[in-house]
Amino acid sequence: MDQYSGAPDDNPTVPIPNDNDVADAESVDAALRSLRDNSRLSFSVHSEHPIHQRVRLSCEDTTTIQCQAIGGYIQQTQTFLPYSYLRGYRAADQFTVLDLDVPAPTVFEPSRIYYCYNVWDPATRAFKRRISTGIPDETLSVQKTDNFAHYLGAFVTDSSRRIVKYSKSHDLYTFDAQPQILTVNDIPPVTYDLTPIVTNYCSRVKLRIDLLNRHSTLSEFCVISAGGQSHTLPLGPNGQSVTTIDLILRTKVVSARLSLGLAAAPSNVARITLDGMWES
Repeated sequence: MDQYSGAPDDNPTVPIPNDNDVADAESVDAALRSLRDNSRLSFSVHSEHPIHQRVRLSCEDTTTIQCQAIGGYIQQTQTFLPYSYLRGYRAADQFTVLDLDVPAPTVFEPSRIYYCYNVWDPATRAFKRRISTGIPDETLSVQKTDNFAHYLGAFVTDSSRRIVKYSKSHDLYTFDAQPQILTVNDIPPVTYDLTPIVTNYCSRVKLRIDLLNRHSTLSEFCVISAGGQSHTLPLGPNGQSVTTIDLILRTKVVSARLSLGLAAAPSNVARITLDGMWES
């Protein structure tokens, strides 16, 4: 018996034999081919659909990523004839350093972004966990180098190789212990490259600015940008403030400066921390 694997195509009409047609294999095959082509199209499209926005991740102990249950997506299990698919899922689970995709050393790098994947293993025909520095593809659907690895979300480590405590819901990451990225105390701009600690497709970050003005008569201004529109935060004489801003990233390099800085005695200061990030 011949096999037909189908092609991803939408056939608007399905030929159905009637009493005047010749009763042969082709009269049945024509209808079945159309149905298989339609199902191939549906499966292939759904298997490419991103699932990361409905995956909730969190870390509360600096060593373990908690992943809520995942279900209800199409997983491609064979990328060649006769192309096959199944229902993707993962029960509530934990990701640890043991899930790194490099066999050794089993330690995280300091101040580094990592990505979590739910991976179909064709050899064992089972799902497995994967933590990798390998980025997702442009659609945030699968790992760029592995169509069997569905992207779930990311996390970042601190300078001591510990996971920064956080929670992820939809496309928003919120850090419990905010990494400090800049200390600004003068007029010349200082910069920080966010590339190692935010996701590859991070489009916006939430920053907290602790600003202190020690000047008795003049106002201080802190100016922050990332390749796009600047945010200017004013502060009156002898003042102190805590402000959060959403900063759109036209570049991953954040720049900040003061208008007085060392002109105040002692110098003014702004401490900038990373409160969260959006991925899209």
